[in-house]
Amino acid sequence: RPPQLTDDRKLILTGERRAVVDSLLSYVGVEDKYSGKKWGQVTKNGGSAQLSYDDGDAGFYAGVGLYNYIGENVPSNDNFTGNAGVYIRPYRADDRELKTGISMTYMDFSKNLSYFSYGQGGYFSPQDYISVSFPVDYTQKFDNWNMSVGASLGYQSYSQDESPYFPTDAAMQSQLEDYVSRGFAKEAWYSGSSESGMGYNLRAAADYKVNKD
Repeated sequence: RPPQLTDDRKLILTGERRAVVDSLLSYVGVEDKYSGKKWGQVTKNGGSAQLSYDDGDAGFYAGVGLYNYIGENVPSNDNFTGNAGVYIRPYRADDRELKTGISMTYMDFSKNLSYFSYGQGGYFSPQDYISVSFPVDYTQKFDNWNMSVGASLGYQSYSQDESPYFPTDAAMQSQLEDYVSRGFAKEAWYSGSSESGMGYNLRAAADYKVNKD
């Protein structure tokens, strides 16, 4: 249970080490059959702290996380994540509630390792990612059932730096760059990019309480 600072404030401290499941490469790794080289199998390691306040009618939260992503023959990648939000409950009863507000997330990786050539991580690792969303959630209890539906409308924007084809093998990268300079290959670096746009999310969940105590 998170420590209660006061009746309506709590602090959540989290430490974790878990697999990154963005792709087959990041999750279990792959092997090049020709060379026998293996890479991937990335894990996320680090921790976070989040402070929240909720008086029953309204609340807010704010948190930060520091992580290091490591994998087999994949460069170490540092990550900073921040999130914050405020919400209100325009309708609340003993067995149901409606909650809405605004939620913001910021994320930054030191390297862009989103691709799949040797040494890349195969996981989404943008620089300067930011999202703002406006969620609405309705929750209701029926005996031992707890059911909820919700939707979010939001905006997100991110940029990704250029990235070498072979970030862990200087000899292979140098050779590829030489091929490019002599016209034998088209490129040796993945291009940087920037994206932004609107998005939405729909969700539904149901929980059943087995233990009635």
